[in-house]
Amino acid sequence: MNRVGQEELLNFAGGSFVVYPAGQVVARAPEGEDFILLVECDLSQVKEATAQRFFLPDRRPDFYRHLKLIQD
Repeated sequence: MNRVGQEELLNFAGGSFVVYPAGQVVARAPEGEDFILLVECDLSQVKEATAQRFFLPDRRPDFYRHLKLIQD
């Protein structure tokens, strides 16, 4: 669902989209209006996704140590 407008502390702009694992945008909902985006996806492409193979080697735990959480 493409959400638009203010809800409690969040402001939704719309523009939701569906992307195949290789990065190809399959469908995009319009910005600025509520919209239900229904897309038939080829789930066989998930097996080919590089994210499953490269996620852990690409992590940078040494970098994360230097990040500080900002608290109000």
